[in-house]
Amino acid sequence: MNSIFTVISIILSIFIKIPVNFSLPFLKLEISDSIILIVSVILGIRSGVYILITVNILRTLFFSTASWIGFIIRSLNIILIFIFYYFFKSKNIIFKYFLIIFGTALFLAIKIPLNYFFWVHIFGISRNVLDILVFKVIVPFNIIKVLSNYFLAIIFIKPIKMLSDKFL
Repeated sequence: MNSIFTVISIILSIFIKIPVNFSLPFLKLEISDSIILIVSVILGIRSGVYILITVNILRTLFFSTASWIGFIIRSLNIILIFIFYYFFKSKNIIFKYFLIIFGTALFLAIKIPLNYFFWVHIFGISRNVLDILVFKVIVPFNIIKVLSNYFLAIIFIKPIKMLSDKFL
């Protein structure tokens, strides 16, 4: 079953890319992470992590322009898998909101320094330019990306679970 969800995630990552900021074409919303979040709840965290790693390897090898750096940055989604798993398992609504806020903040707290390191030291982008981009563009984009993947996963988890129970 992991292989089916891996293929679905790869197909979504290739064909569904929604531009969020037209002046920065590399910022595109991808919903492939929603499938990985759903799988982590339906089949367990281990399956979600395996699919994340497999999809990241395949994307890095065949479709990515960011090479191994993109692999590292996309692998941070492992944080979102754990947060979403516990979000979905929790019955306390306050704890659920806390998890979403905490998970998004933790994701950003790790991703921002990594972006600075890679963009300045590897890609050679000026630190001043990156200072402007990070808080005006990159942070809002990542918040939108994380929350929309959470939202889509919440909406589609029951239908996908029913389909997987019925056919697989």
